[in-house]
Amino acid sequence: MIGVAAGTAGAATVTKATISATTKSLGSWVGTTQPAGTITIKLPAAGTFNTKTITLTATNTPTTGTIVFSNAKATSSGALITKGVGFPTGVATVGSTTIHIHVNTKTTGTPATITVYNIRYTTDAAGDHAKKVVVTPVSTGVTFNPTTVSNATYPAPGPTTPTAVQLGATTTRPVPPVGLGASNQPVSGWALTIYGTATHGITAGAHLKITLEPHTGTSVCATTDAIAFAGTPKVAVASATHTTLAATKIKVTAGALSGTNGCTGFFAPNAFTVKFTSTVKFTHATGSITVDITTVKYDVAPTTTVGTVTVSDSYYPNAFVPVPITNVGPYHTTGQGSTVTSTNAIVSDAYAMVKTVKTIAPTAYDQPVGT
Repeated sequence: MIGVAAGTAGAATVTKATISATTKSLGSWVGTTQPAGTITIKLPAAGTFNTKTITLTATNTPTTGTIVFSNAKATSSGALITKGVGFPTGVATVGSTTIHIHVNTKTTGTPATITVYNIRYTTDAAGDHAKKVVVTPVSTGVTFNPTTVSNATYPAPGPTTPTAVQLGATTTRPVPPVGLGASNQPVSGWALTIYGTATHGITAGAHLKITLEPHTGTSVCATTDAIAFAGTPKVAVASATHTTLAATKIKVTAGALSGTNGCTGFFAPNAFTVKFTSTVKFTHATGSITVDITTVKYDVAPTTTVGTVTVSDSYYPNAFVPVPITNVGPYHTTGQGSTVTSTNAIVSDAYAMVKTVKTIAPTAYDQPVGT
């Protein structure tokens, strides 16, 4: 025991270490808790490595987009690493671009291996098409060989932003009226069509957000002037031309309703999203994907402005920042300069409708037209 202590006290501090990694392919450029490969750090037998911290920093290459460690654990042999308060799984600061491993002791004459495993990343690199994740180790007074490793790669470069979008009502004229202060009122659906050329397309994780406003274009809580979705509409791919996937293989889902009209209670929600969960590229000078949006119903506040409902749509190539797309037809994309009125519903304070339509003769009088 005395000999070991004396040897330890007189030993030099480790100045060189090696690092290696296994590599996994991430599922997408934008994703949460995506599994990555393990990282192994080896300390030589000669020298001590006591009360020192090893910091691992993750970056994308090209070095754009964001990435953070959303999970990581560490274990060791030949060295004692901190576990418990501050380092519950052997690492600290999960949730940022760096993680830290604190080594309590490594005595001279004993090599040590530290394995960082169950590493997961949360990434937003869709707009930058990063190729891989690079991890850089740092510890005071230590040179690592190699200086960096990669434990994750991104998919091959995906499609760029579509060239145009159109959101058109699918019900024939006249547009259906909705009454003031009424709930769960059925209105027209939409045909959402996205256009592009070769190299353009949709990356899994992209979505279109559709937002409702009253005829004035602005909800006013004080006067209860607001329109809201009464339930989540249904979405389904209707057709696709000149794309890498057939319409039956293009996957879309209706995202959760959101938005508050700036109010609470009755006035929420006034937005929903159409999410793409498969990556699709256009393969021709003219390509398109059409999604049918059905079972659309509105709740209308009691003193909402009479007139057509205002609808705006925003395209998000990922989960974070919207980008403008050229608009085709009578609808606009947020970022194009102005809101416009939609043609899928009109708020009215007086109207008549029939539930059952009857056939009438061309030359008769006083015929019932429906009930």
